[in-house]
Amino acid sequence: MAAADPEPLIIDAGSALYPAEALEQKLHGDVPITLKISETGELRCSVAPNEALAVLRRPSCALVAARNIFEPPVKDGKPIAQEYSFIIRWNPARDDGQFGGAIPMGRAHWITFADYPAIAGHHMMTGKIELSFDITAFGRAQNCRITRTGTTNALAGGMCPLILKRAMFLPALGADGRPQATKGTLKLDWKWCEATGEARRHCPGPDAGA
Repeated sequence: MAAADPEPLIIDAGSALYPAEALEQKLHGDVPITLKISETGELRCSVAPNEALAVLRRPSCALVAARNIFEPPVKDGKPIAQEYSFIIRWNPARDDGQFGGAIPMGRAHWITFADYPAIAGHHMMTGKIELSFDITAFGRAQNCRITRTGTTNALAGGMCPLILKRAMFLPALGADGRPQATKGTLKLDWKWCEATGEARRHCPGPDAGA
């Protein structure tokens, strides 16, 4: 995982995570946070001031701290301090139940139109694909498989390797409050994009509810 970046990863916080007070006020929006990891692994979270979303500041740090999967990187054989930036995107209308309690991170970057296979593009292939996978207690996808598809393997076959490489989560929590493994599913709906040349860079990726 990269350090603090001009475009921090977005962490989706759906309805299951909402504090009651925030739900009552119908609050939603983005809360930027910064995590500082010390050489010993101690985590400190700071939140950008935002009076409109003040009720969500503490929960934003709490949901990350409870699922602390961040370890200091190692340089020259020794751990060093590190800093990460994220945006907690609170949306009470979002239901991420398909991830078994895990919280998706940077979902919009998991699969994009740039991943559309050349052979599929030649035949203008479209279709829906459903993937299932395990999510580890460290927030990574494993054992991905295609469970349903309405298209050919030329389009569907490359999706699992992308999920295994890119998908990241804050892990689910067990009854004891500790991160635990779970299972997830992802539905993709690939549509053909008519753009050509440089304009193809702006073609939307498959609809994955991101």
